[in-house]
Amino acid sequence: MTLDVGPEDELPDWAAAKEFYQKYDPKDIIGRGVSSVVRRCVHRATGHEFAVKIMEVTAERLSPEQLEEVREATRRETHILRQVAGHPHISEAAFPSPAS
Repeated sequence: MTLDVGPEDELPDWAAAKEFYQKYDPKDIIGRGVSSVVRRCVHRATGHEFAVKIMEVTAERLSPEQLEEVREATRRETHILRQVAGHPHISEAAFPSPAS
């Protein structure tokens, strides 16, 4: 199942995302949250498919209240992800932007 793609779902064009694009080929959107999009991605070297969560936590599009809400939700999610880190079915790679 894929979701409709809108202008807000365009792939980021940050210099820091360059490493991600070199390793993965982003495909269709399979999920969406307040500050993130989940895309099906293919690892270029192996052809393996992954679900990749791309998080957008910049202030340009948000009010101060929305930004704080997104940051708090991101902190909670990061805490949960750290708890499940190391599980054999959880892959991890991070390509942070300068704003993170």
